Formats: sequence, structure tokens, C-alpha cells
Amino acid sequence: MTGPEITVVIPTFDRPDRLRRALEGTLRHHDGVAIEVVVVDDGSTDEGAVATAVATATRGNTVPVSLVRQANQGPAAARNAGAAAAAGAVVLFLDDDCVPDPGCIGTHRAVQACATASSEGLAVLGRARWDPDLPVSPLMHVAMRGAQFDYDGIADPNNVPFSRFYTACASVPRERFLGMGGFDTTLPRYAAGEDTEFAWRWVQGGGRIAYRANATVRHDHHLELRPFLERQRRAGRAAVEVVARHPELFEALGLDAIADVSAREQFYVALMRYAFVIGVEEGLGAPARPDDLPGEHLRSVVEEWLPVWAVTAASERRAWQARAEAMAAAVADRDARLAEVVQAKDARIAALEVELGRLHRFPPVQVARAIAGWLRRAR
Repeated sequence: MTGPEITVVIPTFDRPDRLRRALEGTLRHHDGVAIEVVVVDDGSTDEGAVATAVATATRGNTVPVSLVRQANQGPAAARNAGAAAAAGAVVLFLDDDCVPDPGCIGTHRAVQACATASSEGLAVLGRARWDPDLPVSPLMHVAMRGAQFDYDGIADPNNVPFSRFYTACASVPRERFLGMGGFDTTLPRYAAGEDTEFAWRWVQGGGRIAYRANATVRHDHHLELRPFLERQRRAGRAAVEVVARHPELFEALGLDAIADVSAREQFYVALMRYAFVIGVEEGLGAPARPDDLPGEHLRSVVEEWLPVWAVTAASERRAWQARAEAMAAAVADRDARLAEVVQAKDARIAALEVELGRLHRFPPVQVARAIAGWLRRAR
């Protein structure tokens, strides 16, 4: 029996409902690719709930699905364990809150097949997008523009910088991945830095990273400000650990930017401005949440109000624009008339200079000028 072409590895921890959705989507949208799925339970507090999610999602499917359990060690160790248990030549890492869209797995298979034929070590990066059923808050927009993902910052999809490698949807050749030790499990758990550190080693070892925007997954993860800030704190701790291993990554991880002594002042200014915006939200009738700085409801409440204000502002702006255009026309007319006066004056001066030259050549004038000169010398 022919083995799987791709092993889909899904690490999970205490999110059985999301895991079930991710599994169902993977089994439904594997695009005819021969796959197997390895779920790695990273020490969930309710092992039964994880087992039930797997059983529910796989009911009636013939795709091989296995469940690997380990004590809680973090996502890096869970992905390594999944790759070690894989039978496929290619390992596709998916997060347990990511549901593959049609074409995602097929795209990974096609690109990896070309790379295998050329004996090239290629990591393939897909694209995470917010699940359409999620209300997308301003914070989530910021996260997708670089704070968490920065797909739009990829200039060359065939040569992706190591700093743009995200494990939400990424595939690698299994043997090469295991041969270089996989993800670094000595980094702090849940620190969100192991993918960047791995990608650096991958590129330094001669590997390449390609990006395929059509290999998409639906990211079912509503971001809240407080947990996201905690994630950023963990990323900061991880950055220290990564730089201790690779000092050359100091600037690539953004550590040079924190040397700006104005960063804290900018933070407080931005925080005060945002608190003002929250007050605007409350003034518009949104429920007060004094112990939080919400972002998820701000957009809908404020944006319902802004168009009303914008109509008035636009009308006033048009009136001022009309006044400015009238003033500009008056200035242009004045400049045109002034130009005519200056031109007429210049023409008159030129005519007078011609007349004066003619007079200087008249014989009586020349005699008078000669006598005047003789008298000055005689004195």
C-alpha cells in the first residue's frame, strides 16, 4: 500500500472544539492528496474531550488519523513529536484553530513535489486569513498587517525572509526537518519565537522559503487586547533567548528599535488617545468597561457615528474649498492684470530708450554735449 504524500501535523492544547473544526476541514478539503493526520495533544487538561473531538471529526472518514499524547511541553515540542511520528515525506503544520480552504493542501503538495524533483530543500508558507464568521476588530486588522502576520510584506514569494515564516500553515520535507533538529524546544514555551529561529537555521543551512497566497486557512481565533499583549511579552522574552543563540538576529527581531528612548512616551501618548476614543464610544451609548480597553466593539459603534459627522464635515469642507477656489481665481486675475501693467511699463521704457538713443545721435545735441564737456575740463 502506498503511504501518504503529506502528513498533516496538528498540535493542540485545551481547545477540543477548534481542533474538531480543524480536523473536519482537513479531512473534507485534502484535494485528493493522499494524506494522514497526526494530532499531538500537548498535555490537555481534559484528555477525554480531545479524544472525543478526534473521534467525532473522523467518523465516517477513511483518512488515517492518529493521536499522540505528551506532557505539556509547548507547541515546538508538539510539532517535533508529530513530525517524528509522520509517515509522509512532507509534513504540513497546521494550528488547531486553522481550517484549510479548498486548494490549500493540494498547493502544498504541488510545490513540494517540484522541489523534491530538483532536490531542493523548500519550506512552503501558506496564508492565514480570519475566519469569515469572526467579527474582525481593529486589533485583528493590526495583527494581520504585521503585528502577528505580515504576508503583505513578502516582496518575492519565491524567496521569503525567514522573519515571515509562520507555522499556522507551513510545510517542510520531513527528513530535512528532522535532520536539523526541528524546532528548538529549549526556547520558552508558548513564546512565539520558535518558528523564526527555525526559519533562520533553515535558510542558513541552504534551504529556501516559498509563499503561496492561494494556500489559505481560515484562522478561527478572536484576538483580545490583554491576551495579545501577553503574547507580545512572551515574544519579547523569546527574542532575548533567540539572540543569545544567534546574535546576528538582533536587528531582525526588532531589538534595535527598543533603544529609542521615546518608545515609552509614545506608548503613553497613544494610550491616552485611545482612552479618549473609548470615551467617545461610551458617549455614543456603548456599555462602559472601565477595567478594559476594548477593541472588538469599537469599530461598529464609532463607525455608525462617523458617517453622520462626516457628511457635515464634508459639506463644510466643500464650502471652504469653494471659498479657496474663489480666492485663488481672484489672485490669478490680479496677477494677470499686474503682468499686463508690468509688460506695458517695460514696453514704454524700451520705447523711451530707443527715443533717447535717437536724440543722442542728433547733431545739435552732440555739439551741446561737446561744449559741456569742454567747459567741465576748463574749470
